[in-house]
Amino acid sequence: MTVSLFITVDGPPEVGPEARTWAKGPLAEALRHDALSLDLFTAAAPADDPYTDDGVGPLVMLQADFAHLAALDTSDLDAALWKRPVDCTAWADAFEGMATPVHGERAARARSAPVSYVVRYHRPAEDEAAFLRHYLDHHPPILGRLPGVRNVLCYLSLDWFPPVGAASSDCMLGNEVVFDSLEDLDAALNSSVRDELRQDYNALPPFSGKVTHHAMARRRL
Repeated sequence: MTVSLFITVDGPPEVGPEARTWAKGPLAEALRHDALSLDLFTAAAPADDPYTDDGVGPLVMLQADFAHLAALDTSDLDAALWKRPVDCTAWADAFEGMATPVHGERAARARSAPVSYVVRYHRPAEDEAAFLRHYLDHHPPILGRLPGVRNVLCYLSLDWFPPVGAASSDCMLGNEVVFDSLEDLDAALNSSVRDELRQDYNALPPFSGKVTHHAMARRRL
C-alpha cells in the first residue's frame, strides 16, 4: 500500500508566490528524507466544467508518497508547518492511493502528464462505507473513458491525526484524473462521458458534505 500525504495551503492570492516558495522549499525538505516521491500542485485556470464552478484552486498543494503510515509522523514536518506564510491555512490528510487503468489499458501507467483535475468529497455521508463502495465500483471505470485521460487515481482517507500546525480537511475520498493539457481536460469535461459521470454522481448513496473540483498544474520535485 502506498500512503499519500496531501498538504493543502490556501490564503489570499497575493500570498501565493510566498506560499509556493515555502512549499517547495522548507515543507518539501521536511519530508524529502522518507518520501518515495514529492509532487507540487499549483492552481491552474478554472476548468470548463459544465456541472461545477468551484473557481481557482488552493494556492499550493504538496503530495508526499510513503511506504507506510508511520513515516508521516515527523517533528520536522511540525516545525515546517509553523513556518508557513502569514495569513495561510494548512490542511493535512493521509490517504491510501489507488490507481485504475484507463479504458483499453491492462495496467495503470505512471503519472507523468502535468494537469490534474483534483476532486475531494468531504464528510458526512449517511453510510460512508456504502458511499465508498458505490463510488469505487462505478466511478473509476467511467472516468477511465474520458477522452484523453492519462491516469485515474482514487484516495481513501486513513485514520491519522494531522501534525501540529495543520488541520484535517475531513475528506473521506479524493479523486484525480490527469491530462496532457488544460485544453484536453476541458474537452473531456465537455464530452458525453462527463454526462455519464454526473448521472453516477446523482446515484451515489446520500451524503451532505461539500465536493470540490479544481484544475491543478503538477510537477515532480
